[in-house]
Amino acid sequence: MKRLPILSCALVAILTNLHAAPSFSLEETDAAIVLTHGDVDFLTYHKAEVPPPEGADPIFTRSGFIHPVKTPQGDVVTGIHPEDHVHHLGLWHAWVKCKIGDKEIDFWNLKARKGRVRYASTKETVSETDRVGFTVMQEHVAFLDGPDEAPTVILEEAFTVMARLVDDAFEIDYHTAQTNVHDEALELPAYRYGGPIAYRAPHAWDNSNSDYLGSEGTTRVDGHQTRSKWCAFWGPGDVTEDPVHLAILVHRDNHDFPQRMRVWPPSSNNGAIFFNYVPAQETSWAINAGETSLMRYRLVVQGGKPDTERLNQRWSRFAGGKKYWTVAQEVVATHRPEVSERTPAARAAAAKALLEALTDEQRKQTVFPLESDERTQWTNVPPSGDEGGLRLGDASREVIEKALDLLATSLSEQGYLKTRNILLADDDLLQDQAQADRRGGFGSANYWLLLFGQPSESEPWGLQFDGHHLAINLTMVGEKMSCSPAFIGTQPRAIQLDGKEIIVMENEPAYAFDFVHALSDEQRRDALKDDRRGNLQAGAGRDGFRPDPRGLDCSTLTEEQKEALMKLIAVWVKDLPEGPAAARLSEIEAQLDQTRFAWRGPFEPGSDASYHVYGPGVIIEYAGQDLGGDPAEHLHSIYRNPNNEYGAQWLAKP
Repeated sequence: MKRLPILSCALVAILTNLHAAPSFSLEETDAAIVLTHGDVDFLTYHKAEVPPPEGADPIFTRSGFIHPVKTPQGDVVTGIHPEDHVHHLGLWHAWVKCKIGDKEIDFWNLKARKGRVRYASTKETVSETDRVGFTVMQEHVAFLDGPDEAPTVILEEAFTVMARLVDDAFEIDYHTAQTNVHDEALELPAYRYGGPIAYRAPHAWDNSNSDYLGSEGTTRVDGHQTRSKWCAFWGPGDVTEDPVHLAILVHRDNHDFPQRMRVWPPSSNNGAIFFNYVPAQETSWAINAGETSLMRYRLVVQGGKPDTERLNQRWSRFAGGKKYWTVAQEVVATHRPEVSERTPAARAAAAKALLEALTDEQRKQTVFPLESDERTQWTNVPPSGDEGGLRLGDASREVIEKALDLLATSLSEQGYLKTRNILLADDDLLQDQAQADRRGGFGSANYWLLLFGQPSESEPWGLQFDGHHLAINLTMVGEKMSCSPAFIGTQPRAIQLDGKEIIVMENEPAYAFDFVHALSDEQRRDALKDDRRGNLQAGAGRDGFRPDPRGLDCSTLTEEQKEALMKLIAVWVKDLPEGPAAARLSEIEAQLDQTRFAWRGPFEPGSDASYHVYGPGVIIEYAGQDLGGDPAEHLHSIYRNPNNEYGAQWLAKP
């Protein structure tokens, strides 16, 4: 009898494992990157060149494409090397009939021997329980001097694939960022096919068992040259034999949205399914020298025939958020800085790496003397003039990445992620090209980075990074660091990134409510200055200003209450790396008995309230803003060390 509980526990464990949700995984070899969910290898990206079938021209050997793609049940939904078009490769992309100067290029039709696309390197892989994917670099090369001469790289492409399981379907993001690295524009004349995504269905799908469905109700009969937010393709599964489908959703920010389609009619190749979104089908286009073309698509792969209502819902969730897309946003959203250490040497090295990537003119705009008045000119409402600094919207992908590497090395992980999330929230406010192109506009593009002095392991230097909802002023002298003054804000409060919701300023209000609820009724009465929310007093342009210090005398706090207050203060201070943050928190804690805490507004969690912390060496203010309608969605805060603004203590001459 005593064994029964043990057997029951074992049975529960077995049943739990049997019903555990399959997880994602990734395997990379020299030949391919394979994405797996449970025991289904559902997507393979080919790094190595894959030869065509025996007897076909070897010119059709190619890398840099995806096949097979499978449903969660294991049914294949892509085809490769069909007899009618041997160069069709599952999911792939390339431009057709384009030009550099007077030289014709065709990256698509390999037999023309004028160009091709190839895998270059793996930039990043991601393998987590609920998502899996990769970013690779691809090269679009042209044989400008003939097929027997060395090819010229025209486009360098960052190609990102990221997959999740959402409502019984694989949702696979398919993002391409193509940068023209040639010194002339790549001209893209209007043509019926070619571009950022193409699809060939399994060979068994034909007129008798498959079809297209566009978002506007079009099919293979009437879909060609029409516009569509999404297009779905269905046919029989090779494992289940039931209908399965793959849909391609196009993002609203893509060029020529909603893009026109190349759809084969029923008469083509016995109704075989070939599809291509073609942003240059109707009107010629060009990718100018140094420019990056960004295109985003999402694949939906699942069993059953496509359902218009459900696909419209998926498209709205995919493309209904961001209103405008920039190179800066793309890099901020996708770049993952690798930070091995946050030391004076690492910070100086990261700054020097950024400077080396700049042009001479950019360096002149970016580096100022340490004593420059520009250090005090930051603002969370950037002026529209030609103030100094490196504007992210004017920088190349490489330069933006190195700027982010510098920020990640100079801040803690908390501080860098907060910075990234604030920029991405700012991108949600973008409406059009004009806002993205001017300093007074919103978005990651309208953030400026400046360096003061020469980056050094031991000598003083500074870094400023500011834009609409963020202003960071770092001063570094060896191991010592200051982040004063700092403006931290966000609008909106939450963003979506990689399929997850991120609350940008989550702890600033949460820890404050925790603290006030740790107070006694009498202490709350002492802290309460007004029944209504106030605003910041020590923001931009108020250097040297000391606000009214009224509020709760923190010398009356218990040890537990002091810990709760220090936890709140650390939300700002711990944006610095561990050593400088610990030193700064020790300074503030030593002065806590001389500090005041004040509250304005209701005490109920989630209510519209503001607060401040004022001490001999600290100013922290937090308040929601009415602009936008909901103060909880538009938050501002300020952090200062009034005794060491811009590192003044360390820079004072004896």
